[in-house]
Amino acid sequence: MGKDNNRSIPDCSFDCRGSVDVSSNDHLLEHFHSSIDELLVICDDFQLPLGTLRFRARGSDGGHNGLASVIYHLQRDDFSRLRCGIGSTTMPDAKTLMAEFVLQKFSTDEQPTVQDMVDQAARACDAYVLHGITKTMNVFNQKPLSADDAEPTSN
Repeated sequence: MGKDNNRSIPDCSFDCRGSVDVSSNDHLLEHFHSSIDELLVICDDFQLPLGTLRFRARGSDGGHNGLASVIYHLQRDDFSRLRCGIGSTTMPDAKTLMAEFVLQKFSTDEQPTVQDMVDQAARACDAYVLHGITKTMNVFNQKPLSADDAEPTSN
């Protein structure tokens, strides 16, 4: 029913500006005999409301330092990405304080929304593997869905 797939959580580190040290993972695609079409990068995004998921098939870093680093190391931007919204009314106005904001823990009130988003993201990743980026974008690039709504049909 499903395709063989590899899930890899890179052994990399992030500094406070979102730069990724991928020196040990430069050959991740080659190691898994995968193409750029099979890569899905998952990241946070404070420009999206908490709980919102957004898939993109390609594109710029959109100001996200982590995505900028991935693009720099791959020397291309034609990979799929899943952005997970962490935006909140408690975000600082000053851009210089944003790194501190994205590294802090979610509040007790935000925890249920975060857990729902993580569960939804897991289903979205499975859909991506089974159905590809276009069909997955059509289902998941909406306001948060219930678990029953988050299953693409096989057409």
